[in-house]
Amino acid sequence: MHPSAIERRVRTGAWEAVDHGVYRVAGTPSGWRQRLMAACLAGPAVASHRSAAALLGFVDCTEDIFEVTALRHRRRHSSDVVWHESYCLDPPDVADVDDIPVTRPGRTLLDLGVVLDADRLEELLDDGLRRGWFSVDTLARRWEQLGGLLRPGGRVVRAVLDRKEARTRPAGSILETRFRQLLRRSGLPEPLSQYEVYDGDELVARVDFAYPDFGIVIEVDGEERHAGRSPRQRDAQRDRRLVALGFYPLRFYWDDVQNNPGVVARDVNDAIRRSA
Repeated sequence: MHPSAIERRVRTGAWEAVDHGVYRVAGTPSGWRQRLMAACLAGPAVASHRSAAALLGFVDCTEDIFEVTALRHRRRHSSDVVWHESYCLDPPDVADVDDIPVTRPGRTLLDLGVVLDADRLEELLDDGLRRGWFSVDTLARRWEQLGGLLRPGGRVVRAVLDRKEARTRPAGSILETRFRQLLRRSGLPEPLSQYEVYDGDELVARVDFAYPDFGIVIEVDGEERHAGRSPRQRDAQRDRRLVALGFYPLRFYWDDVQNNPGVVARDVNDAIRRSA
């Protein structure tokens, strides 16, 4: 449209400016996705980092920040938008969510190293691995292609990827990831994840964590799983079978891991010492 036509619509109140060169019909309800889309159009740019994580549905990521990436030297400046720039926004790295251009899950994970600490990034890595969005190997290759340690946040990403190289299964939930981080901070040995216990050919249980050498199995449960008696009864029945097979079961809940990490670490350490 001719600039005068746009100016006239803004002057008469028919349109409202949202960003540079981006307008909406007056009275249109504003929202997080609308503002994010406006920033992408103004760039041009793509939703990235924490905004991409929220759009894609990564665990515990909320729609409360506007964060976008433009190609090098095309970054704009807005008081309410966090802008990044990149030499590389190739088609394999970009998709659409509700018509908003956004970095794909793997690229999003690699970008987040510049704005998240290692533990939080590990939570999102485990979430993506559970969903089958990427693998550690594909992430590591793309990390190298994008600059590795030389790119912003590259060292954080490398450190988190290194935590996963020896594991065959991702954590089953964000609580499991936080439990493993608790053990790591406490200096306790790394347990096996998603460990299967058999009685002959019969699968008795797949437990969240295990120290097979010490005969210890560990379950971490969110409170929502135990609203009624039946789940607790099944857990108790399974624990009795595990004891009969020579295992020492431990069970922790969300509140234990989040609010009493010292007690959890002590209980695990005591169990290891008793079994050693």
